[in-house]
Amino acid sequence: MKLYFFDGGALTCDKSSITLNRGAGTLIDIPITFFLVQHPQGNLLYDTGLARECLEDPDKHWGIVAKSYQFKFSKEQYITERLATVGIKPDDIKYVVMSHLHMDHTGGLREFPKAKILVQRREMEWAYTADWYQKAAYVRADFDQKLKYEYIEGLEQNPYDVFGDGSVTVWRTPGHTPGHQSVLVKLPESGSFMLTQDAIYTSEILNKKVLPGVCWNNEEAVKSIKMIQHMRDNGVNIVCGHDIDEWKQWKKAPEYYA
Repeated sequence: MKLYFFDGGALTCDKSSITLNRGAGTLIDIPITFFLVQHPQGNLLYDTGLARECLEDPDKHWGIVAKSYQFKFSKEQYITERLATVGIKPDDIKYVVMSHLHMDHTGGLREFPKAKILVQRREMEWAYTADWYQKAAYVRADFDQKLKYEYIEGLEQNPYDVFGDGSVTVWRTPGHTPGHQSVLVKLPESGSFMLTQDAIYTSEILNKKVLPGVCWNNEEAVKSIKMIQHMRDNGVNIVCGHDIDEWKQWKKAPEYYA
C-alpha cells in the first residue's frame, strides 16, 4: 500500500471562516488537498479538489461564494494533472470517497465516471436541500452528474470498510455538514493516518476548544472532534484539512507513505 498527499492549490480567506470567532480581519491561505491510496485491490481517491473552471472564471462557476476567496490555483494543480505525476489516469481509480460535497472538494469529480463514488446518503440529500446558510457551498455542476454513486448509510455502516481488510475505513464525522466523512488509512510501515478534511480544519481546532468557522451543527462537530482526538491520543497521525503550516510538513506526491 501507498498513500499519496496531493497539493491542489490554495485559497485565501478570512481566518474566522476557519476558526469560529477567531481571527476576523486576518487573511490566511488554506491548502486544497486530495489523497490517493494504492491498494492491492485497486486505487482509492479521497476528494477531488477544485474545478477546472476555477482556473478561468471562479465567479461564474461558484457564484457569490467565490467573492469570499482569492484563488491560488494553476493548471498543474488540477486533479488529473496531479495524478499523472504518479502515473495514474482517471480510469485507474476504482473508488472515490467524498468527504462531503462542498465546492472545494468536488471540482474534479466529473473526471471519474468509471469509479464507485462513496458518499454518505445524508450528505447527498443535504446537497440538494441545504438551508440558506450552506446552500451556496454546493455547486451542482460538480456532483449532479451521471456517476456511479454508492451511498453509505450513516451509523448503520460506520465505519465502512472499503476493501474488507481493515486497511482503509470510512468514518462518519458530521458537524461541518450532515454527511461529512473522514478516512482512516493503516499502513504497514508508516502507521495510521486519519484524513479529516473539514471535520478538523486546523490543528487549532484539534488541540483547543475551537469550532470550525463553517458548521452545520456545533454539537455534532464537537462529537466528531472528540472522536478524532481519541484517535490522536492512541497514536494515529491526524491530517487536518486546511492547515497551511501543518500541510508543509507532510511528504507530497510523488513521494508517499507506505
